[in-house]
Amino acid sequence: MSDVNNNKMAENKPVVLVELHNKDETIIVEKSIANRLVPGNELIKNEHLYFPDIGSAVLRKLILWTCYHKNETQPRPDDDRSDWYRLFFDMDLDVLNELVKAADVFGIISLSEYIQRHDASE
Repeated sequence: MSDVNNNKMAENKPVVLVELHNKDETIIVEKSIANRLVPGNELIKNEHLYFPDIGSAVLRKLILWTCYHKNETQPRPDDDRSDWYRLFFDMDLDVLNELVKAADVFGIISLSEYIQRHDASE
């Protein structure tokens, strides 16, 4: 099958949504994004995931990072000074510390490594 036909098939594929719940709110995301947030990258078997120990600000940051990096198979070259990264990390120290822990728990290696590089350079 040609790439054009494969792209058309991908475009017609239904988007599956998943509800992410924490103690404060419910956030609806595409299943492909939610799959990247599951520890060990296990496939999600239902449409509801619960993260009772993660605050809303951190959960939203994890989703934002995952969405921004969703099509990457390799980490991006260092573009530490880009506006996106500067805005992404514009947070207080408590949220940053929670984000570091959550990135480690969820195995979001690119985020963990970025934070470590950023901390080491300061």
